[in-house]
Amino acid sequence: MASPVIQFKRGAFASLPALKAGEPAFTNDKYDLYIGLDNNSSNNKFFGSHRYWLKETTTAGSGLNLVEGTNNGTHSITVQSPASLAADYSITFPNAQGANTTILQNNGSGVLSWTASPTFTGALTISDTTDSTDKDTGAIICEGGVGIEKSVHVGAALSVTDRLFVGGQSEFIGVATFRGGTVRLGDSASDDIYVGGEFKSNLVPDDDDTYDLGTSTQEWRNLYIDGVAHLDQISGVTHITHPHSATATTITVTVATKTAAHRYNGSGSGSGYFLDDVESPFIKLVPGQTYKFDQAAGSNSGHPLRFYLDSGKTHAYTTNVTTNGTPGSAGAYTQIVVTDTTPDVLHYQCSAHGLMGNSVTTDSNAIDTPHDAAFKGSVDLGDATSDTITATGRFDSDLVPSTDGARDLGASGLEWKDLYVDGTANIDALVADTAKISDLTDNHVVVAGSAGELEGSGDLTFDGSTLAVTGALTVSTNATITGNLTVLGTQSILNTETLKVEDSLIEVGLVNSGGSLVPPSSDANIDVGLIMHYYSGSAKKAAVYWDDSVSRVVVGSDVSESTSVMTAAAYAALEVGSLWVKDSVGQSETIGVSGGQRILHNITVDGGSF
Repeated sequence: MASPVIQFKRGAFASLPALKAGEPAFTNDKYDLYIGLDNNSSNNKFFGSHRYWLKETTTAGSGLNLVEGTNNGTHSITVQSPASLAADYSITFPNAQGANTTILQNNGSGVLSWTASPTFTGALTISDTTDSTDKDTGAIICEGGVGIEKSVHVGAALSVTDRLFVGGQSEFIGVATFRGGTVRLGDSASDDIYVGGEFKSNLVPDDDDTYDLGTSTQEWRNLYIDGVAHLDQISGVTHITHPHSATATTITVTVATKTAAHRYNGSGSGSGYFLDDVESPFIKLVPGQTYKFDQAAGSNSGHPLRFYLDSGKTHAYTTNVTTNGTPGSAGAYTQIVVTDTTPDVLHYQCSAHGLMGNSVTTDSNAIDTPHDAAFKGSVDLGDATSDTITATGRFDSDLVPSTDGARDLGASGLEWKDLYVDGTANIDALVADTAKISDLTDNHVVVAGSAGELEGSGDLTFDGSTLAVTGALTVSTNATITGNLTVLGTQSILNTETLKVEDSLIEVGLVNSGGSLVPPSSDANIDVGLIMHYYSGSAKKAAVYWDDSVSRVVVGSDVSESTSVMTAAAYAALEVGSLWVKDSVGQSETIGVSGGQRILHNITVDGGSF
């Protein structure tokens, strides 16, 4: 017989339990051996570990491993003997800790002592030619400060990672470049900054809409810009005036060849209007003002300026517009009086030539345009029930309410007459005085047929007392049967999450005798039990059943069935809280639990002999 095997309790170090007195345990991740003392985890006694030493080999000496803290990792420092020693020798460490900056020195007999930092009396030459690219590279790396009594000469670049302090004045001759960080000029509001030179670059702030030029109490005087000033808003201006005056505002009109700056350059006439020497600008006219467009200059000859609703001059605008003289002659002008009813957008163009001018806006609320109008945003038609809205045209879009189920078509006292719908009327609720569907049959239950059409079903009838169903019956909600339920078929299928049965006992294995179920009167050589389906790589069956062939209950994890006879390919584990066995001496607990401890009662373990 093979010799018995004894295995220590084993597992990961982090899971080491409290060990009973004399109970051994081995950590299979750290290779530690522990012996219990008193069933207290903090008193488990450590007796050694493979990770604390290196065993010598034929080519390497043994070593002692000094391991780092367990929370930091598994690294270690190894104190190891050479593979070959000339003789035995000892190393004796000092009897106390040395002071800061001291180093160990050997007296030649293996006795180590602490000594202060060494002093070098001659020049110190470092032959390493490694260049420095930062504070942690180069031939000399010093983590502390450096005090130097004499001058310092640097043969290459001088790089200062932190601040550079200069006690006196500093002069930078040549090009001085400050880069790679923040440059500060002055450290308080009392410092004065003088700029004698001229800026030869853009002045761009570090962040958009964050920094100011000047303050509310310290403003710059004049601003000179020969270009475009891009301002999101003008602050500090109490008002912009354009006072009402009976005197017309005169705008001098001239005509010259178009440039690339003209809105319609390359289209229409090759000439364009210049208003006060600006080439065909987009202009804004203020309601309540009169504007005279003076065309006395000779270049206006043959180019009468007029107003239109469109740039193509299809619709002229003449309301409050007057003309005088012949363009190109003294006293010639076109004048317009802008009111609240003047269209918001006009176009000034030559009546004889195309696309010489540009557009005009008046800031009025009037709409007068020959173009298709698109009203965006919320639109109100009428502001009282007395208003009449007439739609002569035909709608070329859906009519959709802004909120579902909140708006009506008509009212109880003001109803629309006829409704014509060539399609489907989707109505959540229908209220009608009468309803009649002519193609239904008496006693047929009305159901939704094809495409939702109401029709009578011949397979479902009701005569007032009996509901007759021809075909299958599907009940989607609860069904309560107050009488007996008799199922005459070959199979009953229950597909529910939970089956609840009021009966305290369930009988299986009965046989049909004249319509009644009775116990069998003879051995049918079949098995009786419960089959459970599951999936583990493939569809499988588990079962608890009475095996008729061996006369015992079987618990199988993988079974097959043929004509009510079960065959077990694999047997299932049995998980219980306690195991009782009835034998020749009676019924007793064989496996039990006391608190968190499992106990074997009256069990003989035969380890065998060798």
